[in-house]
Amino acid sequence: SVPLVFEGTDPKECEAFVATVRRRGLEQGKHRDNEWMAVFASSYLGGDALYWYEDLDEDVQNDWSRLRPALLARFGRRGTTPATAS
Repeated sequence: SVPLVFEGTDPKECEAFVATVRRRGLEQGKHRDNEWMAVFASSYLGGDALYWYEDLDEDVQNDWSRLRPALLARFGRRGTTPATAS
């Protein structure tokens, strides 16, 4: 299950990308290797997501435990204003 290129167009796309990267890490026995996970994920970034990634600090780029929440904050539901916000 090779992930499709993630371009940052939709929160559901972001959630699916994070889940797919996590599954691939599990399959490869690398799920605890934050650097491998981050490098793997970055190899599937394109469009707006790639430009956003290139502007990140290197310590975020190379650490899945920091890159994952940054991805979700920028491109996931938390990065958008829900219509039902009170």
